Amino acid sequence: MKMDRMMTRMFGRRRGVGFSLSCLLWGVVLGVAGVVIPPATVDAQTVTTPATSLQAILKQGEDLEQAGKWADVIRFYEEAIQTHPRDAVLTDRLAAARMHYDIARRYRDQSFVREQLRLSPERALDLYTEVLNKLDSYYVDRPDWSLLVERGLRQVEIALEEPLFRKHHPTHVTAQQIADYHRDLKGRVDPASVERVSQAREAAWTAAHLAHHYLGIAPQAALLEFTAAATSGLDRYSAYLTPDQLQEVFSQIDGNFVGLGVELKAHGDALEIVQVIPGGPAAEAGLVEGDHIVAIGDKRTTADSLDDDADLLRGPEHSTVEIVVRRSGGEERTFRIERRRVEVPSVDRVQMLDPASGIAYFRLVSFQKSTSADVDRALWKLHQQGMRSLIIDLRGNPGGLLTAAVDLADKFLADGVIVSTRGRS
Repeated sequence: MKMDRMMTRMFGRRRGVGFSLSCLLWGVVLGVAGVVIPPATVDAQTVTTPATSLQAILKQGEDLEQAGKWADVIRFYEEAIQTHPRDAVLTDRLAAARMHYDIARRYRDQSFVREQLRLSPERALDLYTEVLNKLDSYYVDRPDWSLLVERGLRQVEIALEEPLFRKHHPTHVTAQQIADYHRDLKGRVDPASVERVSQAREAAWTAAHLAHHYLGIAPQAALLEFTAAATSGLDRYSAYLTPDQLQEVFSQIDGNFVGLGVELKAHGDALEIVQVIPGGPAAEAGLVEGDHIVAIGDKRTTADSLDDDADLLRGPEHSTVEIVVRRSGGEERTFRIERRRVEVPSVDRVQMLDPASGIAYFRLVSFQKSTSADVDRALWKLHQQGMRSLIIDLRGNPGGLLTAAVDLADKFLADGVIVSTRGRS
């Protein structure tokens, strides 16, 4: 579409575009869990390219598993499966690694831990049932109830191996207790026979009480693992979110949050700043891309605790945090920064790449409530600079509001259906 025609549609009378849209955003009560599009993927350090020999791959994978670096394990097995796409052992190990990662991620989050302490076993069961009912009503495919129960049972077992889970649920079980649990569980719960929500609920309740009887796990803790398995096990794009993570998603959609105004990634034993939001507290303090946060308050960051360390940067509006930053030359400098509400535009790097040819560019960071207005401002600015063609950079865009994406497409499409939905039938 020519730019002048597009600008006329944007700033003059806009012609309606027909589409059928049904958008449902739901969260589970108490804010403990939700099924949403996750805002980010696993952030792992560089992992050695796996060997082509399956035996060597499995050995290297075992070594990574022993180290408990589950983000690295996931990345490793994902790359290995590219070479051996049909290997059942690799697929199974990847699934287990994702469960380990999910369990550790949740138990590092204090909002999850706090909510769990408030749950009774009966309320946890109701929560699991509510999730199953919503999946039955709204998920794109008809859920396989037997598979979800099977995943729940496995996730409870994997939780027992995860140090952070054991830290919050101290239990000392013998091999005989585990064997007794499996024997009794096998006699009472048959995942293959589960065909309805009510049967899945009963299976989870029975398994939770057996885990409590034989292994000493609080029933609500086991039931939350069933809930997490039911959501995270749907597909690669569904996840179980803690209350704080759900709030982060809503902050992304709203386009603002309380914090320092930086984007971070793990780098060795430090938190590397990969982006500083203009106008935010970090930018005003003088932090720049490439700086590495090596201490927060009186705690030095370590490779094993970077997620916990990043949580220390959070806090209420107008509170302050002291950080030590290692700059590119190796010198360290201390900053004391006030946490403030940061506005995050969904469009940045608005520029003319080639003024002579009229080639314009901008990066679309996410689809949020302000996206339509942000894009309008960017397009008008570029139009005034002689834009004749446009590059929209979507790399790294995590997604967001469907309605914002539809509004954006509406700016460039002359007519036709943009998006439609339909039921399973």
